[in-house]
Amino acid sequence: QDVEEEVFIWLQSLDDTDLALCLANLDRIKPEYDPLVDEADLEVLGEYDPADLLLYTVVVIPPDP
Repeated sequence: QDVEEEVFIWLQSLDDTDLALCLANLDRIKPEYDPLVDEADLEVLGEYDPADLLLYTVVVIPPDP
């Protein structure tokens, strides 16, 4: 399955495999979410199609869920 379709994914360090973050795809959880992003912050991307951008947030998982 395509990673864009997943609700949760893991972002894991290649150097330290004990270091990993759980990420949530905001388009899958709250599709109407439309963050305000300063244009200056997007300049580093150069030319881009907004449809190609993915928005994730870090999920905090308590030690004893």
